[in-house]
Amino acid sequence: MNSLGNEGDLRLRRCIRCAIAESMIYSKQQCCKKSPQEPDYVAGLTINFTSSLYKILKCFYPKHLFSVTGVFCHQKPFVNVNIKGKLKNSELGDLLLVYVDHDNTQSEKMINSLLLQAKISSCVYHKVSSQEQHQLTLYRYWPKFRYVRRAGAKNQQIRDVQPKKPHTGAQYLLINTHQQVVQKQCKGTIYYPEFMKCALPNDILYADKGFSAELIDFLRFRTGRIISEYSSNIADEWSKVIWDLLQISKNVFSKRTRMNLSSFPRVNSEKDKQCPSIFDEFTEENNVEANVDNENEISLILIEHKSGDNITG
Repeated sequence: MNSLGNEGDLRLRRCIRCAIAESMIYSKQQCCKKSPQEPDYVAGLTINFTSSLYKILKCFYPKHLFSVTGVFCHQKPFVNVNIKGKLKNSELGDLLLVYVDHDNTQSEKMINSLLLQAKISSCVYHKVSSQEQHQLTLYRYWPKFRYVRRAGAKNQQIRDVQPKKPHTGAQYLLINTHQQVVQKQCKGTIYYPEFMKCALPNDILYADKGFSAELIDFLRFRTGRIISEYSSNIADEWSKVIWDLLQISKNVFSKRTRMNLSSFPRVNSEKDKQCPSIFDEFTEENNVEANVDNENEISLILIEHKSGDNITG
């Protein structure tokens, strides 16, 4: 998507930041007297934020077509990683963002991906503990790994992501819960601080970029990692990982008892009818309830966009 100019981009970022803050308010309200955990805040993004994001994109790009789908999924896949000669299980992440650009001027779709590991932090940085080193090693060095739990048909399959170094397709999402939700009134509007920020994998995670700005850059392919279209013989290992997660998310239903949500549809979608979606095959028949362990979810936000050479923002 094209830039809206300095002032337009600032307004877009402000609207997205407010929608993120409102999703956090939603999570806190749903948790009642209990303190929300990382999965609760991530679930709030997929349940509450997706509808707001669709409306924001339609407001700023009225002539474009969009589909925004939030999928709250059970069965987070675990992988086996070699950490200094010892095999340890690690989760792949908490939130997967996928952006599909169906540009009418191109014969192929462009697809971007961003995998995030969520951490609650009380300040602008988070020191990775010894118990979290296996996750950091995965995002930092990408050793060869094997799916070992909750990956369905993918169990025991091996992935070997290249290159063996950090990249902007896999980051940490730091959630600051110690700021006031509403700080002040400014020119008749409510001001929300940046509650969620992104950080590249390191021993100390520095929250140097707001999630709202990261999301805009993600939609413009300035961050994240581009993947290949799906096929049975994809060569790129990172593309395989992302398609693995997309496939694992199918036919899944989940609930968060902490959030006082006894049940909700697995797919929460807002879309223009003319915008194609890789989730179009999902119907209400897929939204069946299952008893799940509420500590093992991975969430997905799928954003799809369609434009033509005669469409401008």
